[in-house]
Amino acid sequence: MATSAITSTKSSTGAKPVIRQSKPSDVKHVVALGKDTLKERWFSPMVLHSVLKWNPKTCWVLELDGWIIGARFVFDDKPRAWGWGVVIHPNFRRQGYGRMLFEETNKKLKKLGYRILLSEQNVKNRASVEWHEKVGFRKIAEIPKFHDGGETAALYCYQL
Repeated sequence: MATSAITSTKSSTGAKPVIRQSKPSDVKHVVALGKDTLKERWFSPMVLHSVLKWNPKTCWVLELDGWIIGARFVFDDKPRAWGWGVVIHPNFRRQGYGRMLFEETNKKLKKLGYRILLSEQNVKNRASVEWHEKVGFRKIAEIPKFHDGGETAALYCYQL
């Protein structure tokens, strides 16, 4: 279902959220999730379809009442995994859904043989930087002029 029509912050049926592997029909909904915070050119339907095609076992969505409220896409580079982080619908942020998606998919990554998760974030995205530090990522570098507009990226590492 589309994400733009979500107006609630809780399940209307008392259902539990479900994490499942993403499929091509999910991409438009995942793009909609990130439209407010992920303005980089590579967060597009074309790129996400490619990532999903190359990495079908490491792309997930979080559903609640049939609505996609979160997503996580990860690149395969064994024994490392490159994560695009966790994207959660604005109505569901700060309720534990991001941590749930992060922790559960990390378990799946470990079972698939990954040992290290790398993630890069725009240093101006304070919410993302704070979240990475809160869940246990370690900042290992900064990359000047990495993002569109010349912004600096922070490179993070997480031991699975």
